Parts: sequence; structure tokens; C-alpha cells
Amino acid sequence: GVLEGEGEEEEEDAGGAGAGGQGCGVTDTTSKARMWLARYEFARGGFTRAMRLATELCQDGVEVEDAKALVRDIRARMERDKEDGGGGGGVDRKFGREMVA
Repeated sequence: GVLEGEGEEEEEDAGGAGAGGQGCGVTDTTSKARMWLARYEFARGGFTRAMRLATELCQDGVEVEDAKALVRDIRARMERDKEDGGGGGGVDRKFGREMVA
């Protein structure tokens, strides 16, 4: 699908290897795909990557309100996890319960 291709492109860009200059820049479509990817990372517990993607979206000027809301959610989750002891295993167990609820 379209989102899978965008995710692969994002991975290349994140690694710094995408210096070929063939990207199309920020578009509504790429921003929606990056927002989907940020939400996906957040849902699977990849808070650092989700935060980076959401912060970039805030700066891009597309999907800004959704990106700001996601940044707030990520910060709240990270803070709550830190208060609860912060262990990596605890995050997964806690997240699993919240997804079911």
C-alpha cells in the first residue's frame, strides 16, 4: 500500500542515506502518511520515533493540530511511564491493558 512505501522512505531519510535529492518534499499525502506512521509508533510503544515524527509534522505546517495533540499524548504517556517505574517490560504490559480497554 501507499503507507508501506512512505514508511520505507521515512526509514531511509531517518538514516541520513536519502541524500539523492529525488524526494517530493512535504505534501498533503506525505504528511498524512507520516502522521499515520507517528501514530503507529506511538501505539507500539516507539515513543522516541513517534515524538520525532510528530514534532517534524508540527514544523511542516500540515496536520499541525493533530501532530500537536499527538505530541501532548506522547509526553503524557512518557511522563506516566516514568512515574510508574519506567521499566521497558512494564510499558508493554501497561500498553496492552490500555489497548484492550
